[in-house]
Amino acid sequence: MMLTAPTYRTVEGAYLDLLRLACDSPEFNTAARGNDAREVIGVSFRLPNPRQRLPYIAARKANPVFQFAEALWYLAGRRDLEVIGYYAPSMRSSSKDGVTLSGQLGAKS
Repeated sequence: MMLTAPTYRTVEGAYLDLLRLACDSPEFNTAARGNDAREVIGVSFRLPNPRQRLPYIAARKANPVFQFAEALWYLAGRRDLEVIGYYAPSMRSSSKDGVTLSGQLGAKS
């Protein structure tokens, strides 16, 4: 018997179903760093339309360029605002010194 992943028209539909699954039928309950969480392992789904892979939340403006830059910034292990501040100037308000952010990747505050 071959299992087929469910197909969704949008990532929002998949997201809502996966939230329900994690809330109603979790495989594991964890408490990483003091935060309770429920996990379902090995879940997959299909999105036939590649343009539907980015979530759209009307109340929050999505900026895929910033999201990509932020991912690279985290992966590079950076805490300085030199590069990421260009894409998100408002991040400077979270900085104690206006130059770095504390709390990322084991950074010292």
